[in-house]
Amino acid sequence: MEIRHARRGDADEVARVHVRAWQAAYRGLLPDAYLDALRPEDRAGYYRFYVDPPFWGSGTGRSLLARARDQLRDRGFSRAVLWVLAGNERAERFYRIDGWSGDGTQREAEVWGIGVEELRYSRGLT
Repeated sequence: MEIRHARRGDADEVARVHVRAWQAAYRGLLPDAYLDALRPEDRAGYYRFYVDPPFWGSGTGRSLLARARDQLRDRGFSRAVLWVLAGNERAERFYRIDGWSGDGTQREAEVWGIGVEELRYSRGLT
């Protein structure tokens, strides 16, 4: 598996993966009508690495996360924080296996125009 930085030419495919991942991961957590209306062309301007649902469990996500941790550490960071949609048990399990832990902090946020509750996770990078 090759991991590289996204290039401008990757935007359309990254957006398609983003939409499929949201539709699979957040079904039951966000309104169906909202998820069904997601369009890759609306997301193509943003680079966020998601793993296409058919590849969940393949090690791709672990590899991407490890690469991100390495890059943060190389830039001098000793700790990282991320936010997980409340109720997304699959994501919480994924991050816990990778050594992240929830610290009990929650926040209300707006993500792509919809209000959500998020949980804060963190881990050391050394």
